[in-house]
Parts: sequence; structure tokens; C-alpha cells
Amino acid sequence: MKACNSSSPTPISAPMRGMSMSFRRTAAPLNEVSMGDLLGCWIDEVEVLTLPRIQNRANKMIESERQRPATSIEPVVNALWIGNALDDINAACLRSFALAGHRVRLHCYGAPRNVPPEVETFDASALMPKERVVYYKSNGSPALFSNFYRLKILEAGLGVYIDCDVFCLKPIPQRDYIFGYQSDVEINNAVLKLPANSDVLREALTMTNDPFYIAPWLSKKKQRQHRLRKAIGLPIHISHYQWGKLGPEAITYFLGKAGLNHHAATIDVFYPVHYGQVSLLLDPELSLSDVVTPRTLCVHLFDRMLRRRLDGGAIPEGSPLGEMMGLCGYPMK
Repeated sequence: MKACNSSSPTPISAPMRGMSMSFRRTAAPLNEVSMGDLLGCWIDEVEVLTLPRIQNRANKMIESERQRPATSIEPVVNALWIGNALDDINAACLRSFALAGHRVRLHCYGAPRNVPPEVETFDASALMPKERVVYYKSNGSPALFSNFYRLKILEAGLGVYIDCDVFCLKPIPQRDYIFGYQSDVEINNAVLKLPANSDVLREALTMTNDPFYIAPWLSKKKQRQHRLRKAIGLPIHISHYQWGKLGPEAITYFLGKAGLNHHAATIDVFYPVHYGQVSLLLDPELSLSDVVTPRTLCVHLFDRMLRRRLDGGAIPEGSPLGEMMGLCGYPMK
């Protein structure tokens, strides 16, 4: 073989028909195969590969991929519950993660009733005192507090966070960043993991320290209003924020600012059913396979919207939600 000067490559004439040029770095490990091996690049040594040899090398690469060990899953998933008892839908969701192979840790202030036996409880006061629990003024929901508490879970390095209305169909692979789109433009925080020492998490945590936090993703007019009220001693408390402003809108803003959107899973991975289409989950003419894709790992049930649709009634037998409940051994009531 003729050595090639990498700093000033010698021109090589086009290969003959049915042959290809491959340029391989001789110092590379023997088990390292890159696209450069197949397609060619200017490096140290030149070899001529016939098409059969290219196909043979490609087949070896594919076989090597097949023999790699399966991706490990997130060892622990964390959830938060504020209240005296889990209802069956939430209990089934938590159990679904245990059945998928995850260790499930439920953070709470006093153990609620109806916790599945596979789920362990964790004293939430270890991360945030109960006195810090805050509710939406509009509907009294503690979902506002959960937007903050999940960030404390991530700061403590306890693992991925999940809402109690997320149902697991397949294990979540272990990653540094775990989150997904719920629409073409918005990321949801119902399934969330960020590195404990990441800048994006540090910035998001600023929301948890100021009860009169002014969100920079609000409109300019709204921000001026908040600042003026704060300046004259009449600040607007975070409990007055609209639903989602400190949840999906917040995480979408922080991740976008940090340039981390490329880590987001596609819509169908965690949010295959949009919150405006939860009636699909209750349709007895549909099966679970009709509302998910082969890539779906979890289904966010959007509990608040789902309960409006149920309106106190039973889960329809044969519906996708009914099928999910059955997978976890819960009755459709």
C-alpha cells in the first residue's frame, strides 16, 4: 500500500466499476469500524475494496450491533402524591412502571391509601417541607407544587420523575436527558430527567425559590405588569399563574434557551394522545394498539381532562384505558 500524506493528500483517480476506495486509519482499534471505512476519507492508508467485501463488512457491522447488550433501563422512577389516597387510575399507572421493571418511589407527606405493594414511599419533607406546598388559586390543584418538587428530585439525583397519571407500556431506557414533545412546539414535563449538575436545571430551580417569580416566557406586557406590582409592594403570587405556565411552558423555555431540544423524544414516545383527545382513551371501539405507535414507551393520561370526560362514570369496557387497567389488575369502575 502507498502511504498518503494526510496534510496534503495525493489525488487518486476514480476507482474502476464494481470497486470502491476505502481509507482506514491504521492506528484505530481493530474493532472500530466507522462510515469512513466504507465510504472513504483522507487518512493514512488506502485500500481497494470490491463490492462483495464492502457488503461483507457492512454485514459484520450489523451483526455487531445486534450482539450489543440491551440498553439498561432507568433503575428508579419517582412520583409525587399530595392527598390521602390514590385512586385506581393513578395506582395502576404506578404499578405499570413496576411491572415494566422499574423501582417505583412515591414521594408523599404521609403514606396515602391504595398504594400498590410494589411501590415504596418516600418522605417528601426530606426535599421540601410540607409548608412549601402551594396550590393553584383557580382550582385548588397541587399540580403547581409538583412542577417545583420534581426539580428537587432531579437536583438530588434520585432519578427520572413521572406524573402519577403516566402509564408505562415499555421500560424507559437510561439516559442523562429524558423528556418529550407533547405537540410540535411544546415539551411536557410529566416525564422528566435532567443531570443534577446541569445549567438548565440550576436555572429552572430559580422558580422554586421565589413565591413571586416572574416568568421570562410571559408576554412583555405581562412581565411589565408583574414587575410594576412587585415594585409597589403588591407582587403577584405564583398561585395565580394559569395552568401549564410553570409546567410545560416553563420546561419548553428553559430547554430551548439551553439548546437542548434535540434531546426531546417525539410526540408518540410519551404523549401519543393529546390532552384535547383523551376521549380516544375511553372509546370502546378502539384498542390500546390504535392509539400508540411502536415507539411508545408511556401514555400520559392527562388526568384532569380525563376525569372531565368520565364525569364520575365507569371506564368503558374494551376501551384503551380499560385495557391498561386490566394489564395492571385493576377493575374498570
